Amino acid sequence: MGRAMWALAGAIAFLALSLMLTWHWRDRDAFAQHDVLFDTDTKSRLGCYADGWVGHGRNTIHPNLCNLVNPPIRALSTALSPAPERLAMRQHLALWVSPLAAAATLFCLTMTAGRWGARRGQRLLLGLTFCAAFTTLFFASVPDHFALGALTLAIALWLFTDRLAGGPVRWLAWSVAGWFATSITITNLMPLVALFLLANWRRMGAGRALAGAGALMVLSVATAFGSAVLLNLGYGIHGIEVLMPNEGTGPHKPAPLAELASFPLRVLQSFAPGAYDVLPNALSLREPHHYAVQFEFGTTRTPGVAGWLLAGLLAFTVALRWRRGGTDRTMLLGLAGAVLFHGVLHARLGTDYFLYSFHWAEPLVLLLMLPEPGHSPAQAQAAAARPVCRRLHAGLLAALVIALALNSGAVLRAVDADLARHWRPWTEADGTPATGPAPEIRP
Repeated sequence: MGRAMWALAGAIAFLALSLMLTWHWRDRDAFAQHDVLFDTDTKSRLGCYADGWVGHGRNTIHPNLCNLVNPPIRALSTALSPAPERLAMRQHLALWVSPLAAAATLFCLTMTAGRWGARRGQRLLLGLTFCAAFTTLFFASVPDHFALGALTLAIALWLFTDRLAGGPVRWLAWSVAGWFATSITITNLMPLVALFLLANWRRMGAGRALAGAGALMVLSVATAFGSAVLLNLGYGIHGIEVLMPNEGTGPHKPAPLAELASFPLRVLQSFAPGAYDVLPNALSLREPHHYAVQFEFGTTRTPGVAGWLLAGLLAFTVALRWRRGGTDRTMLLGLAGAVLFHGVLHARLGTDYFLYSFHWAEPLVLLLMLPEPGHSPAQAQAAAARPVCRRLHAGLLAALVIALALNSGAVLRAVDADLARHWRPWTEADGTPATGPAPEIRP
């Protein structure tokens, strides 16, 4: 069985796991209101995916989120169900979006590791590490845009790796990836363009690489917003006013330097969190709800065993990759940059770091990949201790998978128990029993 078939089999298995988690959260009524699960906008995103008219998925930040997801869901619901059942079918299909995107990200991760020469055993362990991380299990199972955003970066990382491994520039693929990344979340274009520039800096020359990166950026923005204007017409939305709401750039954090200083620990915490906070849900005072609480990872905590094991293994593989030099060092810079970008950006913009953690999950896992020996004399000499390093690396990576899986399972069970404890019948914002059902998706 070829590399792609093994990657596809793993993605399908993870899709099944993600769907089971998604349906469990749905049965807990966790998607019926805002901000219950770690500040995710599940209610708005379900409306965007199943309905298509929701404004939060059609603006400057997310130009085409609704436009790219809703039409396929409408087409599938028409093909799979009779007219009276199509609303329910669209709501059901909308729950598949994040699991599918996360499974596709796992596929890209496995293929990227294989393109860089990782053997089957290492690819399996890297894939299991990705799947066992709490951020992966969580964002793969909730209907929000972060799984799609992570997929756009995963595609960019494959193109980046392919170019470093000797592949062609693939202008069309980079252009489509840029359009897709910008359409989902505009800030995702920045790491994609940076990866293009880094991959081509030496092979094309600095001048041509800069010109190509600039052209890629302009083309991506133009096609994303141009297609948004055209696709909006299908929903009866004319002009560009809908793309420019009076929302600004979102919340601004008051102490960005302190946030940035906490970023390394928050990265470890996103993979292996410990305790979380259960806080009053402010939005429950403004909308009907099942929960008057919400869950957050707003406090930086010292990592547990899984977190420190992840930190140690990262230090081990990063040191080996830096020692190798050449394209291995370029690969390291690209992966580390993809992680650090979100640390710098969200030190000032946005809410809690955890909300954006799925974007750095794949590049962080790829940083754990053990470099393969090259063909130069220096690299061949550096590979003399390779059997020992390989056995040590495999053992540590297997231990990390087990530690992450145990940690994620414990946190998921705790969240589930707290959801069961805090659930209440459908309640109006003023605390009185609701007189009608939850709002339905529009036809």
